[in-house]
Amino acid sequence: MLAGVNEGLLFLLVIAAFFAALEIAFRAGRRGSDQHDDTSRSHITALQTALLGLLALLLGFNFAMAASRFDARKTLIQEEVNAIRTTHLRAQLLPPLQREQVSNLLNSYVAARIDFMRAGVDPAQLAAAGAAALDIEGQLWTLAGAPAAEGPNSPPVVLVIQSLNAIGATDRQRSSRC
Repeated sequence: MLAGVNEGLLFLLVIAAFFAALEIAFRAGRRGSDQHDDTSRSHITALQTALLGLLALLLGFNFAMAASRFDARKTLIQEEVNAIRTTHLRAQLLPPLQREQVSNLLNSYVAARIDFMRAGVDPAQLAAAGAAALDIEGQLWTLAGAPAAEGPNSPPVVLVIQSLNAIGATDRQRSSRC
């Protein structure tokens, strides 16, 4: 809802509204301060205490939700890094030409994933980086599938295909959660 709003301007407007509300409340309180007795002051104090307690509760829930989302995102990133590392290590078992091609594509994939993470909330950058990652993933699948289509599956090719499947799974999890 506020994606296109300048945060600095929004901050200044909220601070100005806050100070205006404080000034209005201060002047209204000064005008009516002679009319309050001890009973009404105790009610105001109880109301103020309850409101501050509610604010503390809301802030606690807010921080708890933010911390759980941060932990989930961190876990997904670690899973993706582990899947990429596993693919890279298993690619070392392939013949030299394929090993070099897979390593180069994995480097490009990591660069595309970093671009995706740095894109923030810019839809154009997110779409471009996501499309680049999917394209590279497709190239990796084509490269890994070529030896499998030629004849019986060798263990190194099967291992690389399994790790590519893990990369795809972490990519789908991240897209659905973040």
